[in-house]
Amino acid sequence: MAGSARNTSNDPFPEQRLDTLFRATEVFRTGRDGASALQLAIFLLTASRAPVTIREIRGTLKAPATSISTALAMLGEGNDIRSRGGKSFGLIALEHHPEDRREKVASLTAKGRHLVLSMRDALGN
Repeated sequence: MAGSARNTSNDPFPEQRLDTLFRATEVFRTGRDGASALQLAIFLLTASRAPVTIREIRGTLKAPATSISTALAMLGEGNDIRSRGGKSFGLIALEHHPEDRREKVASLTAKGRHLVLSMRDALGN
């Protein structure tokens, strides 16, 4: 639409919000080649609600359990055969739920908390 104004009042995605989302995504992906949108969503969900159960993550993101498990393997600590090249990002720690040992809860590691601060700095917050 040549000549039309950008960012009309009925625009559901104002340019400023999209720019903020893009900058946050870039900070997350820096040094994490191959990081996926699902990994970013899990990281942000964990950062905002930690500790969060795996069941809550699946329910909120509506993703298959195998996709969540694979993404968490990459986001987690240590080496995991499912993760790319056997090395994970070390951003999220998984522990057994204190009341139900069959369930696991996710929380940010020190490295994950540092990334949250870096994202906030990049966004000017």
